[in-house]
Amino acid sequence: MVSTGKKLMALAVLLAAVATPMIATATEHVVNITFISFEPNDITILAGDTVRWTNNSVFVHTSTSGVGCAANGLWSLVMNPADQVTHVFNAPGSYPYFCIPHCGSGMTGTIHVDTPVPTEQTTWGAIKALFKPNPDE
Repeated sequence: MVSTGKKLMALAVLLAAVATPMIATATEHVVNITFISFEPNDITILAGDTVRWTNNSVFVHTSTSGVGCAANGLWSLVMNPADQVTHVFNAPGSYPYFCIPHCGSGMTGTIHVDTPVPTEQTTWGAIKALFKPNPDE
């Protein structure tokens, strides 16, 4: 026979385990470079996600953080043709960027980083089972 105290202890442990917020795993987002454009040039991701820029062009390009063709120093990644580079975005916010040699031609983009929303998982069947009458008790 299981005592009420043991059932309550098991319930507390189970509730702590299943009611803990879960954060979605990080995702990688791809921005392709074709000729003199970023595709897509405006994306929304979650904090902790990675952006991978892939240079599918015959030109050297950069992904450089900043506004109005002026770098702000957060990142500057150089890509030769066929290169891929990545950057992890950990802080929520909007991050404009551009290609240094082609900014004047409009080669710009923005990464919008949102805060991940925790999801809660609860196994109510397991909780109810703790209080199900047992005919053997």
